[in-house]
Amino acid sequence: MAKSYESFLTEEDRIHIAVIKYVSHAYVGMDILHAPLEGKRSEFERYKAVKLGLTLSKGFPDLQLWYKKEELFLELKTVTGVLSPEQIDWMARLIKNGKDARVAYGTDEAIKIIDEKFGALRRVRV
Repeated sequence: MAKSYESFLTEEDRIHIAVIKYVSHAYVGMDILHAPLEGKRSEFERYKAVKLGLTLSKGFPDLQLWYKKEELFLELKTVTGVLSPEQIDWMARLIKNGKDARVAYGTDEAIKIIDEKFGALRRVRV
């Protein structure tokens, strides 16, 4: 019998999974990047992360989405989630550089933001 890892998923993980599922269905051909910058690392992995500059990326938005030459950086939070100082800094830096960077509080808001940004370009209607 396969081990179930469902109980280890956080509420934010479940939002992330729901958003990926929605986008995969609603926006055929959309490119999505999630840089796994969080998580526990061994001593060597922490050393390597510093050398590779990954620690400079703390707070980078959860998802980067591209669709038909449009781009969106999206930070996912629970409905009661709070941005960290590093997340606030990244959002400000992205916006300062002309990028569309937003925060979504919950799955419904994330889908609304994605549809506002890419809906007119969508090939498949949900």
